[in-house]
Amino acid sequence: LHRAYRERWRAMGNALQAHLPDSTREPSFGGTSFWVEGPAGMDGDALAVRAQKLGVLIEPGTVHFGGSPRPRNFFRLGFSSISKARIEPGIEALAEAIGALA
Repeated sequence: LHRAYRERWRAMGNALQAHLPDSTREPSFGGTSFWVEGPAGMDGDALAVRAQKLGVLIEPGTVHFGGSPRPRNFFRLGFSSISKARIEPGIEALAEAIGALA
């Protein structure tokens, strides 16, 4: 599992840098997701709906913030249950979905 997750973690980090540069800081290894900041004004809930239609599942970030107003342009991307080969195409589709919402 450690090897498989490390490969997926690297694939996710590389794909994010290629298609959504400067949207995230690489987490230290040990987790199974990346925390991503979309462009200001992007709605993570709307992105989740649009991305799901493309076969990409994200977790909108609003539930992770306390207080009000909650930032809406953050989301989480998990990689533990996705094959390495599907990560970059998914991030590319996600980048296109973000561009369409911007």
